Amino acid sequence: MAAELGVATTTLRKWESRYGFPLAQRTSARTRLYAPATVDQLRLALIRMANGEKPGVVLRTPFAERLSATPLHDTLAPMLLWLRQGQPEHCDAWLCKQLAQQGLVAFADDVLGPLLWAIGDGWAQQRVRVLEEHSLSTLVQRVLAMACTGATPPVASHPSPTVLLATLSGEHHTLGLSMVESVLRSLGARVVNLGANVPLAEMCAAVLLFDAQVLALSLSPALAPRLTQCELTLLMQQLPPDVCLWLGGGGVAALQRVPPKTQIFTSCRDIASALAGVSARVSCH
Repeated sequence: MAAELGVATTTLRKWESRYGFPLAQRTSARTRLYAPATVDQLRLALIRMANGEKPGVVLRTPFAERLSATPLHDTLAPMLLWLRQGQPEHCDAWLCKQLAQQGLVAFADDVLGPLLWAIGDGWAQQRVRVLEEHSLSTLVQRVLAMACTGATPPVASHPSPTVLLATLSGEHHTLGLSMVESVLRSLGARVVNLGANVPLAEMCAAVLLFDAQVLALSLSPALAPRLTQCELTLLMQQLPPDVCLWLGGGGVAALQRVPPKTQIFTSCRDIASALAGVSARVSCH
């Protein structure tokens, strides 16, 4: 793993001793073996540290571990039960209550993030049926649409930047886009959601058409990592140099490397400061 991720073995051992991560199994010959999930978590941790986060914060609670630490019975299980009892209105009411109590950004990070992860994981393990996954997705979309309608954008001191949202070709999951769109609109951004499965040429054409300052992509774990890496490399070659590329979603952890001038998001709470930076840059031109 040290060679694959470009981290010295002494550094890995120091992190394991100091922070308890990454943990390794040892063979009889005392060779360290790391589980694939640990490699993915460490890859994402390295990206976050490259973006300026401190190792002590990142390594004590890796992103994937934060998601899996949220019990399924607190997020997904009650809603599955309501759906199986033919009572989707209870799911709707619960989501609306959480949104009202926590506010949009905390709701996105602390409720929807773990919930979407749980739905995907449950579907992959065949614990969630297609009709249940689709029903929950529709409910979440409706609540997010209500949040967008009811949100009052703050008074901006700088021009509002335009942010394009999309997923790469072959990626059909859009809930992550909807979640980010709601947060961006609440912060006063001009948002153009291109939706799923967008070819690179169409993304670049849309950037020029809408005079966008940011292109934000949602990457799910369903994407093939090597293909995603190639797509991102080609995209950076075609994007205008003054356009920021933002990446988020569970598929970020599988990236071997991050393109230059790219910002990685593991939390909706980071969007406000990033958007403010783009707004300030726009006002200078």
